Amino acid sequence: MKSKITGIVKKLFLQREVTVFLIIGLVVAITSIIQPKFLNSNNMRSIALSVSVDGLFAIGLTMALILGGIELSVGSVAAMTCVITGYLALQGVNIWVACVVSIASGLVVGLFNGFMISKIACRRLLSHWVWRILHGVWLIL
Repeated sequence: MKSKITGIVKKLFLQREVTVFLIIGLVVAITSIIQPKFLNSNNMRSIALSVSVDGLFAIGLTMALILGGIELSVGSVAAMTCVITGYLALQGVNIWVACVVSIASGLVVGLFNGFMISKIACRRLLSHWVWRILHGVWLIL
């Protein structure tokens, strides 16, 4: 019985995910010792919200990589949708309508980008640079 448990523990620690999880736990423990305010509910909520956005980006980028491509314009499209949402909210549009318009515009831009790369055979890097230039324009707005 004891050797069976030991074998399971050894298998568990051979997986990379467990090692990463333990390192994250160690960093959280050290940070909370150094700064006691680290483990409060507001900070944990803030971390969870910021990580969730990165997680959504990672899901989309993973799908692109699985399909054999690479998507470099995700940050530019995200900046565009943020600018659209902010602009509409400042103009007094209902926030839910602004979010729907923003998501729809991101979908249209993504479909256009995919069409340019797949059907017109535009180089991915060229498409990336076009969106990076537009990213700068959206940040200026």
